Amino acid sequence: MTACMENRKETVRSKLLTSRRPTTIATWNVRTMYAGGKAAVIAEEMKRYGISLLGLGETRWLQSGQVKLASGETILYSGHPEDSAPHTEGVAFMLSKEAQRALISWEPINSRIITAKFQTTHKKINLQVIQCYAPTNDTDDETKDQFYNQLYTILQDRKGKDIIILMGDMNAKIGGNNNGFEPVMGREGLGTMNANGERFAAACADNNLVIGGSVFQHKNIHKATWVSPDHTTENQIDHICISQKFRHSLLDVRARRGADAGSDHHLLTAKIQLKLKRMKHREVQCQHNIKSHLMQKFRRVFEGIAKAGQSTDLNDFYTELFITERISGEVNKEHEVRLIETASRKPAKEETPIKCEDIFKPLPGQDQPSRTIMTTGVAGIGKTILTHKFTLDWAEGKANHDIHFTLPFTFRELNLLKEKEFSLMELLHHFFIQTKGIRRYDRFQVVFILDGLDECRLPLDFQNNPIWTDVTKSTSVDILLTNLIRGDLLPSARIWITTRPAAANQIPAECVDMVTEVRGFTDPQKEEYFRKRFREEPLASKIISHIKTSRSIHI
Repeated sequence: MTACMENRKETVRSKLLTSRRPTTIATWNVRTMYAGGKAAVIAEEMKRYGISLLGLGETRWLQSGQVKLASGETILYSGHPEDSAPHTEGVAFMLSKEAQRALISWEPINSRIITAKFQTTHKKINLQVIQCYAPTNDTDDETKDQFYNQLYTILQDRKGKDIIILMGDMNAKIGGNNNGFEPVMGREGLGTMNANGERFAAACADNNLVIGGSVFQHKNIHKATWVSPDHTTENQIDHICISQKFRHSLLDVRARRGADAGSDHHLLTAKIQLKLKRMKHREVQCQHNIKSHLMQKFRRVFEGIAKAGQSTDLNDFYTELFITERISGEVNKEHEVRLIETASRKPAKEETPIKCEDIFKPLPGQDQPSRTIMTTGVAGIGKTILTHKFTLDWAEGKANHDIHFTLPFTFRELNLLKEKEFSLMELLHHFFIQTKGIRRYDRFQVVFILDGLDECRLPLDFQNNPIWTDVTKSTSVDILLTNLIRGDLLPSARIWITTRPAAANQIPAECVDMVTEVRGFTDPQKEEYFRKRFREEPLASKIISHIKTSRSIHI
């Protein structure tokens, strides 16, 4: 290996990133490595968390070069070029033996940026990693401009087929409001976006990089990456990003509070696994057509304040519902109004709310997303609108970019096919003619939405219906549905079923991975809803006041 550029070893390289197992990478502002024994401490934590590649910030080492540790790790570092420079800033990579063998080249850009390229199991795709230590929020604009101009140049030079990972202490708070940045940000960010956060999010948007920490649902303590000296403030300012086209290869991002190297930053880890699902031109066109169809179908709704013959934009009045995991699988047969009243008294702080776009994402403590979700709720609580919003957000490209096809059905429509036979492929073509160009759904992530189980008139006999695994073979619709739900037919698909509580027992508990419940609106959400529906402030306030005086309405 030369001092800065290429790995010239003649030995056969290993592959850092594979499709068979996840690889753990991480970034960590260690505050300084200009202290005896610090590198050994970091290497020990790296091993403890099974990290193959660790990006380091604020190392405070001068110049650039590489160091081999007694424990086997190699450090590639980049700092101020002058011997007389102050021991500030500095970035580095710490490589496991596996990463060392996969290393193709590396480049020390300056005291804030270092890059490295690694081989993956795919012959034509490499992993390019950029480790940064960005200026703080109160640094002068000229320094910030210099940093981001250099970063833009690096990212532009690396456009192509490779997987790009941008990580490090970006000193950027992105917050949970992703308006304007939906393609590259989720809503799981911590706090409120600051000026550095705007620069960072814009850079990611301009270079098609998804901010990993904004996508995965974790407790706030596992999102925060920095803690103030008095331990009263925690912020999410360190980040790991990935190329948007490889978004589905990023499996998780979270802080590891147990790692200790004497820093005020937490170790931030990510799991990545090479996943390649290339869509052919015909399939891309089908996806585009079905998205256009669903946008046209669900963007406008005839409901509420809309006059006869007029419609309202769903995005204009949609208000987030309170959805939570339902612990008990017991069917509650109380009157539905009593159910609403009971639910309204349940303290929301004891439960984890689930956002519409996150319905399939793993809950805190879960490693994998659920395959089959059942969402219960009383009549009129908003279950159908919820599925429409999920579908519309996917079709508009606002959420769930890892899903290739979302296919919404209602049991009312399926009931009409009770006496007919279809294969699964034929059933899809019957409802969505735009899917006729798709020949193999097992190559894609597909979501089936089955809305209104309580209206089902099909004999869903999970005990006696035969096993059906062939998507091209015809049978009755009820057999297709039972096999789809229990995972015998197209097991790679995800299923979302909505129902009133009393009908939930039509599907055996063992066929459902998670049951969620729509509780309606919290008190602040109720006010938000009515202010969206009635744009005139005096009228909205009058309606809200009136509703609050009526207990039976307000619950």
